[in-house]
Amino acid sequence: MVDLDPKFLDYLRWTFSRHLTFHECRRAYWFDYVATYDREVDSHLKNKIWKLKDLTSKRFLAGSLVHNAIAEFLSNLSKGREMTENELHDHLLQNIERYRRTARDTLAEYFNGLASEQTYFDRVRTEGTEQLSMFLRVMWPPLSRLGYTQHEKPERFEIDDIPVTVKIDLVSKSPDGRIFVIDWKTGGDDERYQSDLQIGVYALWAAWKFGVDPTTVVTDLYYLRSGKTVSKHLTSREFDGIRQTVAAEYQEFKKATSKDANPPSPAPDRCLGCKFATVCEAADLTGAR
Repeated sequence: MVDLDPKFLDYLRWTFSRHLTFHECRRAYWFDYVATYDREVDSHLKNKIWKLKDLTSKRFLAGSLVHNAIAEFLSNLSKGREMTENELHDHLLQNIERYRRTARDTLAEYFNGLASEQTYFDRVRTEGTEQLSMFLRVMWPPLSRLGYTQHEKPERFEIDDIPVTVKIDLVSKSPDGRIFVIDWKTGGDDERYQSDLQIGVYALWAAWKFGVDPTTVVTDLYYLRSGKTVSKHLTSREFDGIRQTVAAEYQEFKKATSKDANPPSPAPDRCLGCKFATVCEAADLTGAR
């Protein structure tokens, strides 16, 4: 029986990021979401884990920085000021430079031993500025005609008594009262980057927040590489399946609290980009050589 701090249950929420980690590597999940609540884990290791949580993987950095720049654009817009394309690019480039200077301490792959690569940051710079230009020139003009509601705001609600947290890229409302849930996609415009579970949970939040039927919520995926927009329309039956998935996973989260109940899934690429590789005895860091 694991001796957990009661705060574990107090703070236990279903989130899409938790879902992804749980299914990608259970040991990484344990480090990220459980270990610091385990009273049998020594304080020295807990302190290490808290510091490692701040690392970012290369595979997520580019998308995160583009999202951050768009969030800055929307924050300025909500205050009555629209950033120019050059200002949007400058915001991105400043953050890229900050990560380039501190890569050994902030990016998991370099922290775990990979040699620094200037070409990586050049690629992030090129792709990021292209995606921001796509956002501003192609995607924002039609979106600007919708009424801005909120963006990137952490929201807590419940799905059938299960606590859930979401943070949606953009929520807008049309003049006729329809609710639009917008999700920026920085990857390729194919089904590998689409998740009915993610957008379904977003739609359930919108239904709760605005008092509407979830099947009426417009959920749009905006692909910043190609300019393509994909609208997803889920049925009542699909929403029932999403509710069941969230409830079942939440119960798994409650039960899977011991380290042994969360076995590792080592693979060179995955481990190299894992925040917790340096404290995981199963980590495969051959990719750093």
